[in-house]
This record gives sequence, structure tokens and C-alpha cells, in this order.
Amino acid sequence: MQGKYEAASDNYQQAIQILERLGDESSTDKAEAYSNYADLLSETGDYPKAKQYAKKSLDLMRRNFGQRSERTAVAINNLGQILLALGEMESAETMLTDALKMTQSIFGSEHFETATSRKNLGKLYVLRGKYDKARDQYEAALSVLRATVGDDHPVTLTVAGNLGHLHSEIGDADRAEPLLTDALDRKTKLYGDDHVAVALARHNLGGLMLETGRLDKARELLTSAARSYESFDDSRLGDAAGARAFLGLVEGAAADSREAIRQLDSCRRLANSAAWRVLPQLSNNEQQKFMKATYQWTLFTALSLANEFPDDAAVREATTVWLANGKGIATEAFVNAKRGIATEAPRWTTINELRASLDDGSVWIDIARQDMIHYHATKYSERLGDPRYVAWIMPKFGAIQRVDLGDAKAIDKMVEEFRQSIGNSGGAAGDVTQVGEMAATEAMNTLIASISKAVWQPIQTRLDDSVKRLRLSPDGSLRLLPWAALTNDDSELLVQQYATTLFSSGRELAAPKRRSHAVATPPTVFSNPNFDQPIAEKRAAYEAVFRAAPPSGSDQRSLALDRDRLRAAPLPGTAIESAAILPSLERWFQRAPVQYRGRYALESIAKKMVSPPVVVFATHGFFVNDETKGFDPLERCGLLLSGCNDARSSIAGDDGVLTGTEITDIDLRGTELVVLSACETGIGRVEDGNGVAGLARSFRIAGAGSVVATLWQIPDFDTAKLMSDFFAEVAEGTAKDEALRRAQIKRIESRRSRNGAAHPYFWAGFTIGGR
Repeated sequence: MQGKYEAASDNYQQAIQILERLGDESSTDKAEAYSNYADLLSETGDYPKAKQYAKKSLDLMRRNFGQRSERTAVAINNLGQILLALGEMESAETMLTDALKMTQSIFGSEHFETATSRKNLGKLYVLRGKYDKARDQYEAALSVLRATVGDDHPVTLTVAGNLGHLHSEIGDADRAEPLLTDALDRKTKLYGDDHVAVALARHNLGGLMLETGRLDKARELLTSAARSYESFDDSRLGDAAGARAFLGLVEGAAADSREAIRQLDSCRRLANSAAWRVLPQLSNNEQQKFMKATYQWTLFTALSLANEFPDDAAVREATTVWLANGKGIATEAFVNAKRGIATEAPRWTTINELRASLDDGSVWIDIARQDMIHYHATKYSERLGDPRYVAWIMPKFGAIQRVDLGDAKAIDKMVEEFRQSIGNSGGAAGDVTQVGEMAATEAMNTLIASISKAVWQPIQTRLDDSVKRLRLSPDGSLRLLPWAALTNDDSELLVQQYATTLFSSGRELAAPKRRSHAVATPPTVFSNPNFDQPIAEKRAAYEAVFRAAPPSGSDQRSLALDRDRLRAAPLPGTAIESAAILPSLERWFQRAPVQYRGRYALESIAKKMVSPPVVVFATHGFFVNDETKGFDPLERCGLLLSGCNDARSSIAGDDGVLTGTEITDIDLRGTELVVLSACETGIGRVEDGNGVAGLARSFRIAGAGSVVATLWQIPDFDTAKLMSDFFAEVAEGTAKDEALRRAQIKRIESRRSRNGAAHPYFWAGFTIGGR
């Protein structure tokens, strides 16, 4: 915030502090102060904080004036607008619909407050694509406003502009143009040229000029709007990004690829800066809503420039950079906030930095699940195309290639069918047991062949023979795909040709190496937890390890979920696994690792780790795929440790369930490798453009360099063998991705020699991500 906003903010905060000290007798004044401060925060773009104060104001208004009063209605309206700005559409619609009903019953249909409620609800309907409902609300509001406060009132002008913009979006230029032109003229007379309302009016009219093919006029209006936004404080960075995106559309439609690149590059940098201001203050769920509502369309617009200029090397290079900087930004913002790193804008990764991050023999493959934006559409509603998967392929040296992999929904369906099939492969009732490994493998190979033809073979045929290592950033459901099991057109497995490492984004690939961090904890292994551990045994184990009684405090469980769904069966094979890898760990780090097995595999010990060079969790993992509970996805995933099955076995915050959220608080800066040799530790909620919200992300947020995780439940015997081979390779100096490849090949060869086939269920679920 700058100038008057900064001073006003200080004044509001001082007033609120005084009123809060006075207690309940000043609750009405407090409610007004909260509301005014929320309005100020909204003006400056700090919507997360505005939401907090708007909620406080609404709570007090309801307490003081009842559920259905004038002040309560206004407070509901205010909160609804903030939720709308944050992309929380369902909650916003509930609030704004309720506010309209209340204002109608309190003030009547022909009142200013009712018209204001209609304006807000109309804006929501536009964003949700409910254009008929939006038009009805805007027209009713405009009629009342013209009759009550006149044509030149700021709210009247806003509604007229919104209605004109709506007509523009649905392709009704004849109705849109007079409304938008009149709104711009009246706002300019009322405010002067240098005002955000005028910039917005120019932006809207410029968009109409683009839709109707008047590119010169569109360029003039949008350039003026963009410059105005950029001259204001940081609260208008998102609007500036939007205006630059439209200018990119203008230049693309005019066939000027160089100017389109310039405009869209500015757009993407502004969009990242705008998101950076808001994202650290949001929960994971809120981040995804915000990104979908305000961020992704500018990224998709920029990436779609490659459709207009498919043979232009400069466009391919620019779109490679935009994608590298557009993915994973929500996670990076969260990480920096977690570590107390304050930056004004996210680091911008260049093409040279991306290339420099590649080793000889490696290639960068960045995949986007993107909506296609049509540059020559004559209606706004026709500009958005269906989502597709697109891959950018960049070697260390040489030309960048781009390949359209096809319809995203069709590919997602194939991936889901594969995951369901692989989930039915193991166990006593599984396909392998019922029909034998050879027959089950043949059936699975049919599915794999279809997926490979769609997503791998179009990429693989474009790779040079010198490529041996894939640096891969999938998107959408492709994050949950076992790439090692895909095949070329000769049915040769990917893992037989390439070592693969997964990244959330190109920015992660090119991230500067972290400063060395003092290692306080030796290499650590957790295995074979006593899931049924009683509280007396847990207390004794705690005291044996820490030489002190557990501290008193809350013994609340980690999750407010049905714990029966998380009940864990014993994993005796993990004791074999841990015994097998200990010698390799000692050889790798030249120091004895510490092992916490059985009763000592405690959540409380895991939480107290400080930067072990490597940590291994040989236990059950979980992800509860239940959005209805409303929990953050990092709270719905975790590792099961001793005592997790006994609701009474909880002491000092140790309930045996180490959630993803709790993992982010562990200090793993300097930890080179985390191995999650447990079931389903690599899954989570898929977030387009931001990877998978799950355990692997939690450990990366905590500071771990690389994470080995699994995509499905793997038998503990096969896990033990594979992990033993993996650590033996790493201890000999083999790179981690190559070590995993060799360990998987050993399992393939072993099963083929014994059973005549190697079903992917037993070896392909392991992935490695990070540096």
C-alpha cells in the first residue's frame, strides 16, 4: 500500500486496537471499524486479510442486530464480494443470493441497496458463465439506479459498464458498444483520465474492439488501460496482467508475433507478481480457487500463442519460459511464507537458466493441461476452447519442440482406467493371483499401450538418441502416471531407456542450489511401527528415546476424520527392508544411521528431526480423497506410525498419524533424500499447474531435496528388495534417478525369469522427484 492507503491502514489498525481493548460494549463500533478496514484492504487487493475482517464484522452485526437486519445484509454483501474476488464461487453465490433476498425484504425492490446487491450477484453470474441470469440482474439494477441516483452516479456507471461488458462477452456488439462508450465518457468526465474506474472502462471497451476486429482502436484503449493500472499501486497488478493479455491477443490477431511476445511476457510477469501478493496468505484450497479464477486464463492465453505461430522458434522459446514460470507458483509462495522469506516478486527463470540446469544427455519435458484460447474468435464466449495436453521438449542445446498430445479429457479417462486396473492387480483377490502374472501383464499392457501412444510416443519420437535422462514436469492426471512403465512403438519400456526425475515446474529445475545446512540428525529410518501400540508403551518408548517424560498438553488427534478408514495392518516386511538398507546408508554417509523400529517408530520423533541427510519411512501412507470434509489436502494425507490404530494412544500431539501439514513444519533443510517406501505416498489431489497436493509436496516444502514415493500399494517384500537395490546403487555413487532405474530393472528381470512376466504393479509405482 502507498500514500493515503498506508496512512488509512495505520489509522484503522490503531482504532481497532483501541476498540478491542474496550470489550463488548463497543461491539457496534468494532463491527463498523472491521467493515471499513475490510473495504480498504479490498481496495488494495489484500483479499485474504479483508476476508478475515469482513467475517468479524458480519459476526458482530448478526450478534447485535440479528440475522436479518439492514446492517447484517450489507455485511453479507461485503463478504460475498470478497469471496468472489478470491474465487470462492460457491460460498460467494450463497452469500450474495442471501444478501439480495434480505435487501429486497428490508428495503424493497426499488431501493439503492437492492440494486447494489443485484450488481454484485450479476458479476458472480458472469464469472460462473450464467449469462442470462447475469443480464437479468444487471438490467434490473440499472433501471433502479437510473431512477434513484441518476445516470452519472458511480454505481450506475459501474453497472452500465458491466452490462455492456456482458453483451460483449456473449457477442452482442450492437448492445455492448453504446453502453461501454457512454460509461467511458461519463467516467472520464466524473473522475478524469487518471482513475482506476476509467482504466477499467477502457479495458472493457478495448475488449469489445478486439472482438469486433477493430484492432487499432483496441490497441489504443488497452495500452492506455494497462499503463494506468501499472501506474497505480500493486493492487492493480492483476488488472494490468489482464490488459497485457488482451494486447497479446490483439498483436497475435494482427500476426505480429514479436509484439505479441513482448505484451504477453509483460502479462506473465505481472500475473506472477499479483499472485505472489495473495497466495502466501491462503490455504491450499483457497489457493486453487484463486488460481482458477484469476491466474490461469492469462497463462493459457500466453501459451496458446504457439498455436498461432507453430513454426516460430522465438514463440516456442517464449512459451517454454512462460510455462516454466507459470507452474508451481502457489507451492513456491507457500514454501517462502513457511520459511519466512519475504520477496516482492517470484524469481523469474530464463531460458538460459533452464538450459544450464540440464546435464549432458538430459532433456527437459514440460507438459501443460491447458485450455486453448482462440486468437481470432469474434465472440468472447467462443474464445475458450477445450482443454488439451501439450508438451514442450527442450534439450540442453538445440531447437525447442512442441507437441499437442490431444484431448485432455480423453487422456484423463485413460489414466483413470489404468489406475483402477493397477489397483485391482495385487492381493489375494487381485488379477495377478487369479489369472497369473503373464496373463495379467498382457491385459495391463493393452492399457499401457493406449496411454503410451497418446502421451509418450509423440514425445519419444522427437528425442535425440543421445538422451538418457528425462527431466519431466507432467500436469493434471499425468502426475499420477507411472512413466517408467510406458512403452515405445516396439513395446520397449521407458525405464529400459531412460532415468526419469519429476519436477513441479521449470522454476524448480533451475532453482539455485540451497545453501549447505548443518546436519543435526544422522541418517534415519522408521520401520515396522506397532500400529496397535497402547498408550503406556508409547509413553515408555518416548521416555527411552528422549530421556524425559512427554510434555503435558493437548492430545487432540491430527484429523477430524473417521479413523476406522485409516486402520493399519502390520508390515513385517519393512523390518527386513530397514535391515537390508542400513549397511548401504552407513557406507553412503560414513556414519551409522539411527533406526526407529516397532514401538519406537513414533510420530513425535519424526517431528523433532533436524536435517538428517536421508530419512526413510517404511510404513503405510494414505490419502483420504474426500473433498466434502473441507480439509486442506495436506491434512488429508499422511504416514501411519506407532499407535495410530488406538484412539486412546495419544500423548503430547503424537497420535500416530503424521499428516502432510505436520510434515511441512519439520526442518528438513539440507536433507538430500526422503524415501517413502509406503503405499500411495506419491498420490494426492491433482492441481492443474501446481502438481499434486500430497505427501511428496509436504516433504519438499519442509526442505527435502529429492523424494522417492509410490503411486499405489506395493507388497512390502517387493518394496524391500527394490529399496535394498536402490540404496546399494546410491551408496556406490550412482545418481539417484539412475539408481532407481537400475533397481526397477532388477525387479523386472527377476520376475520375468521367475514368472515369465513382470507386472508393473510390483515395480513401476516408485517415482523420484526434485533435485
